[in-house]
Amino acid sequence: FGSAEVHVVQLIGDETLFAARRAGRGESRDAHRPASEDSRGSVTTIFLDAALPTTQQVAELLPKLGLAS
Repeated sequence: FGSAEVHVVQLIGDETLFAARRAGRGESRDAHRPASEDSRGSVTTIFLDAALPTTQQVAELLPKLGLAS
């Protein structure tokens, strides 16, 4: 296998927004999730606004990954 740079994409936003999304999904995996998770570490972290529509998040993400202009 070749090597690849690892990136973490972390959505940032109001805890109320995240709680509403988790409740709306109703997935058992979300039942015990802490209110706030911080994934900052030794890998590149790209922060995106969680309140934006997915299409806009992707539009902002791709150039940051060097995949689109």
